[in-house]
Amino acid sequence: MQTIRSVNQSERVNLHEELLNEKLASLLRSRGSEAHAMQRALVTGSDTAHRIDILVELEDRSVAIEAEFEPGRKVQSEAEGRLIDPPLQWRGLPILDAFKLVYPKSIKSVPEGDAMEALCASDGLRFARGTLRDARVAWESWERGSGVALAETLHHQWVRTAAVKDIDMIVDKAVPPPRERE
Repeated sequence: MQTIRSVNQSERVNLHEELLNEKLASLLRSRGSEAHAMQRALVTGSDTAHRIDILVELEDRSVAIEAEFEPGRKVQSEAEGRLIDPPLQWRGLPILDAFKLVYPKSIKSVPEGDAMEALCASDGLRFARGTLRDARVAWESWERGSGVALAETLHHQWVRTAAVKDIDMIVDKAVPPPRERE
C-alpha cells in the first residue's frame, strides 16, 4: 500500500465530490473503461435529463455511479433514481446498472494534487452494485476497497457482459435454424 505524504494545515484543501468524481472517472479510463464524470442522461422518449456523477459505457449498456462522502445517507436513493422505467440513456445505451459509492471523510483533507493517489491507495471506499429487476433495485453486498478495486469490479462486469453476448452469438451460429415443414 502506498503512503500519502503528510501535509501541513495550510496545504490542506477540502476536496469536493465533483473533483473526486473527475479523478475517479480518469482512474477508470486509465484502467480501460469508458468513463466520464458529471454527465447528463436522457429519459427514453423524453427531453428530461438527469445529471449523473459518473457514467461508464459497457458493451451494450451504461452504468451510473452515484457518489457522496460518508455517511452516504442519500447515495442509495440517488442511485436507485438512475434505474427507472423507461431507462435513462447515455450515448444511446440504456442505464441498466448503478453503483452507490461512498468516499471516506479522510479523503477530503488530501491535497488536490494527491487526489488520484488517494483514490488508488485508500481502501476506505465503499460501493455496491444495483440492478433493476421487476421494477425494484436488487442490491449486492457492500464492498470496501480502493478506486482500483472499483475499476476491477467494473471490468469484470464488462467481461461478463461481453462473454454472455459472445456465448449467445456462438450458440446462435452452432444451432441450425428450425426447418420448415414441407
